[in-house]
Amino acid sequence: AWYFEGEALIQNHRRNVSNDGTLILKDLDKGDSGTYTCVASSHHGKYVWNGVLLVDSPINPNIHFFRAADVSALPGPPTKPQIYNSTDNSVTITWNQNNKIGSSSVLGYQVEVFSRETLQGNNTPRNSRGWVVLARRVYQAQYTAKSLIPGVTYMFIVRTENSHGLSGSSPVSDAITIGEDTNSLWETGVYSNNTEFRNNILTDNIVELIEATPIDAKT
Repeated sequence: AWYFEGEALIQNHRRNVSNDGTLILKDLDKGDSGTYTCVASSHHGKYVWNGVLLVDSPINPNIHFFRAADVSALPGPPTKPQIYNSTDNSVTITWNQNNKIGSSSVLGYQVEVFSRETLQGNNTPRNSRGWVVLARRVYQAQYTAKSLIPGVTYMFIVRTENSHGLSGSSPVSDAITIGEDTNSLWETGVYSNNTEFRNNILTDNIVELIEATPIDAKT
């Protein structure tokens, strides 16, 4: 759901939300300036993102105006990151470059991480929430995430960067729990493609006891 200045966004011929949840604004005017909030929710919880839009006259000398890059000039997203190696507090991921380079040479890759810790804003730069940038302009198609927390499950995405901007994200990596045996069910793929399990592992309610009935008792 989208909100504008704290109120439910009213859609019209200039403001429209597509089927995938993308907010599209057309024919902008100064009245469109303000805070836009996107709320994604499910029975596991919700995540809130805020963005501020400022619409002003292009002759205002105090504001730097820019034009968004043409999508065709951007590079294509990398392939799905693969778990290459893991230790008690680190994970090494690898990926492959997309054949679509864009209109300029690739400058590097941006690596992002998601976990229960990042969802809650714990142990992240400036208490960022959700997907957190781990590294920018990584030159090799490989990255080692360090100082991770044992027992916490992490997932990764990668974006390609050129002089025009960043690509869309790669597919999300399989989830990996730091400190688990390398022969764990996560790494063997038993749970890696189970969306519900992956969602549950990021919440505090892994199992909920509804009712217990005694069937035998001894003194």
